[in-house]
Amino acid sequence: MVPFFITDFPEITGTNWLWLAGAGFFPGFLGILFAVIALEKLPAATFGTLAYFEPICVVILGWMIFGETLNSLQLTGCLFIIASGAVKGYLAAHTHELS
Repeated sequence: MVPFFITDFPEITGTNWLWLAGAGFFPGFLGILFAVIALEKLPAATFGTLAYFEPICVVILGWMIFGETLNSLQLTGCLFIIASGAVKGYLAAHTHELS
Protein backbone atom coordinates (compact mmCIF):
# COMPACT_ATOMS: atom_id res chain seq x y z
CA MET A 1 0.00 0.00 0.00
CA VAL A 2 2.95 2.32 0.51
CA PRO A 3 3.31 3.26 -3.19
CA PHE A 4 -0.27 4.56 -3.19
CA PHE A 5 0.39 6.81 -0.19
CA ILE A 6 3.75 8.30 -1.19
CA THR A 7 2.27 11.19 -3.14
CA ASP A 8 -0.94 11.72 -1.15
CA PHE A 9 -0.68 10.50 2.44
CA PRO A 10 -4.06 10.87 4.16
CA GLU A 11 -4.39 12.17 7.70
CA ILE A 12 -4.91 9.26 10.07
CA THR A 13 -6.67 9.91 13.37
CA GLY A 14 -5.76 8.27 16.68
CA THR A 15 -8.76 5.96 16.49
CA ASN A 16 -7.80 4.87 12.98
CA TRP A 17 -4.25 4.13 14.18
CA LEU A 18 -5.73 1.79 16.79
CA TRP A 19 -7.78 0.02 14.11
CA LEU A 20 -4.72 -0.26 11.86
CA ALA A 21 -2.61 -1.66 14.70
CA GLY A 22 -5.35 -4.13 15.60
CA ALA A 23 -5.81 -5.20 12.00
CA GLY A 24 -2.08 -5.83 11.72
CA PHE A 25 -1.66 -7.54 15.08
CA PHE A 26 -4.58 -9.96 15.26
CA PRO A 27 -4.87 -11.43 11.76
CA GLY A 28 -1.25 -10.70 10.86
CA PHE A 29 1.11 -11.38 13.74
CA LEU A 30 -1.08 -13.69 15.82
CA GLY A 31 -2.35 -15.55 12.76
CA ILE A 32 1.15 -16.37 11.58
CA LEU A 33 2.36 -17.14 15.11
CA PHE A 34 -0.45 -19.63 15.71
CA ALA A 35 0.08 -21.17 12.27
CA VAL A 36 3.76 -21.78 13.02
CA ILE A 37 2.88 -23.31 16.41
CA ALA A 38 0.29 -25.54 14.74
CA LEU A 39 2.80 -26.63 12.10
CA GLU A 40 5.13 -27.82 14.86
CA LYS A 41 2.42 -29.97 16.44
CA LEU A 42 0.26 -31.20 13.53
CA PRO A 43 1.05 -33.34 10.51
CA ALA A 44 1.35 -31.24 7.37
CA ALA A 45 -1.72 -32.84 5.75
CA THR A 46 -3.88 -32.04 8.77
CA PHE A 47 -2.61 -28.47 8.96
CA GLY A 48 -3.24 -28.02 5.24
CA THR A 49 -6.79 -29.26 5.60
CA LEU A 50 -7.48 -26.97 8.54
CA ALA A 51 -6.01 -24.00 6.67
CA TYR A 52 -8.70 -24.38 4.02
CA PHE A 53 -11.34 -23.64 6.64
CA GLU A 54 -10.07 -20.07 7.07
CA PRO A 55 -12.15 -18.78 4.13
CA ILE A 56 -15.22 -20.45 5.63
CA CYS A 57 -14.63 -18.61 8.92
CA VAL A 58 -14.24 -15.34 7.01
CA VAL A 59 -17.50 -15.97 5.15
CA ILE A 60 -19.35 -16.72 8.40
CA LEU A 61 -17.94 -13.60 10.09
CA GLY A 62 -18.83 -11.48 7.05
CA TRP A 63 -22.36 -12.82 7.15
CA MET A 64 -22.77 -12.37 10.92
CA ILE A 65 -21.07 -8.99 11.32
CA PHE A 66 -21.62 -7.21 8.00
CA GLY A 67 -24.73 -8.96 6.66
CA GLU A 68 -22.94 -10.05 3.47
CA THR A 69 -24.46 -12.68 1.22
CA LEU A 70 -22.89 -15.15 -1.20
CA ASN A 71 -23.83 -16.01 -4.74
CA SER A 72 -24.29 -19.62 -5.86
CA LEU A 73 -20.69 -20.00 -7.10
CA GLN A 74 -19.30 -18.81 -3.75
CA LEU A 75 -21.65 -21.10 -1.82
CA THR A 76 -20.58 -24.02 -4.01
CA GLY A 77 -16.93 -23.23 -3.20
CA CYS A 78 -17.71 -23.24 0.51
CA LEU A 79 -19.49 -26.57 0.19
CA PHE A 80 -16.50 -28.05 -1.66
CA ILE A 81 -14.16 -26.90 1.11
CA ILE A 82 -16.37 -28.40 3.83
CA ALA A 83 -16.88 -31.64 1.89
CA SER A 84 -13.15 -31.98 1.23
CA GLY A 85 -12.40 -31.54 4.92
CA ALA A 86 -15.00 -34.16 5.82
CA VAL A 87 -13.58 -36.63 3.29
CA LYS A 88 -10.04 -35.99 4.56
CA GLY A 89 -11.17 -36.57 8.14
CA TYR A 90 -12.96 -39.76 7.17
CA LEU A 91 -9.98 -41.09 5.21
CA ALA A 92 -7.58 -40.22 8.04
CA ALA A 93 -9.78 -42.02 10.58
CA HIS A 94 -10.24 -44.99 8.25
CA THR A 95 -6.47 -45.21 7.65
CA HIS A 96 -5.80 -45.31 11.39
CA GLU A 97 -8.31 -48.16 11.81
CA LEU A 98 -6.50 -50.25 9.21
CA SER A 99 -3.06 -49.88 10.78
